[in-house]
Amino acid sequence: SWRLAALQGVLDGVQRNKAFPAAASTVQRLQAAMPEAASGVKDALDTWVNICLKLPRSAAATPETKVRAIRVLGHAGFETAGGALIALLTPRSTQQLQAAAITALNGFDDGRVADAFLKRETWLGFTTNTRNAAINGLLRNGRGIDRLLCALEDGRIEAWSIDPRSRVRLGKVKDKALRARAADVFASVAKGDAAKRYEEYKTVLALAPDVANGQTKFQELCMSCHRYKDIGHEVGPDLGGIRSQPLESILLHIINPNRLVVSGYESYYVETRYGEVYVGLIVSETTSSITLKQALGTETTISRDDIAVLESNSLSLMPEELEAGMTRQELRDLLGFLKGEAAAKP
Repeated sequence: SWRLAALQGVLDGVQRNKAFPAAASTVQRLQAAMPEAASGVKDALDTWVNICLKLPRSAAATPETKVRAIRVLGHAGFETAGGALIALLTPRSTQQLQAAAITALNGFDDGRVADAFLKRETWLGFTTNTRNAAINGLLRNGRGIDRLLCALEDGRIEAWSIDPRSRVRLGKVKDKALRARAADVFASVAKGDAAKRYEEYKTVLALAPDVANGQTKFQELCMSCHRYKDIGHEVGPDLGGIRSQPLESILLHIINPNRLVVSGYESYYVETRYGEVYVGLIVSETTSSITLKQALGTETTISRDDIAVLESNSLSLMPEELEAGMTRQELRDLLGFLKGEAAAKP
């Protein structure tokens, strides 16, 4: 694991250093900078890439080792690593591995990445957080935006699956034609405000909850940013006291996460001069860098010199319209789990 960490650190540095020769991948840039006498080191790099291609599927490797291997593959180029990373975009892979694979794929300037994300079976298999990570990658350039809009226009994916924050970003793209297409696509999305949606969904409170299924929905939709009953990650506010709130209040928090944003938990959008995009909470900062905490508790430190855009929108990191990804019964089940309601007797 420490060797992978060291290799990843070296490759991260090479990626950012324009003094290295141009090549199709960071690994090849590093190899091109080595003298002929270093042929053994060049071969060793290829060997490590081959090892990393196998590690994510290894039953013996730890989750940490798998994630580090995926991060190294992000420097190996699409031709070498693209297929292996795309193969991880399946519900059989943990959300952590899928998120790492998406981040690695987002670093490739290759249209096949967008095509892989936008396959209907892949898109529908994403959780809210993994889908949003894929959207961030698609919105980095006009080619990705065009492919996303094409998928929306031909019905491969639905407009509701694009989170409101990303819809706003699409409405601000510089290309007028893309902006107009985005406006047409999202014109069909209901524009009812949160108060209306809350009144509409209040009817779910009359349903009987399946608390066990509610825990399953929490693990699918919430645990990447919230910890509750020893489940999940401590990114968003502590949910320890939520069961003392009325069901109506818990429902309102889900329907309208931006109604009351706890100080210190507003999200930040960061775009680097290398095209990387991050959304998270600022957990620490120095004169030279900031550290963002993202879903799954992942922390990323970004040099201030690399920041092209840093915006606080005073919005919750929790996505809007989370309820759209659930049936009404599933929403009631989630409420029952958070409220700590007793499981129904068989």
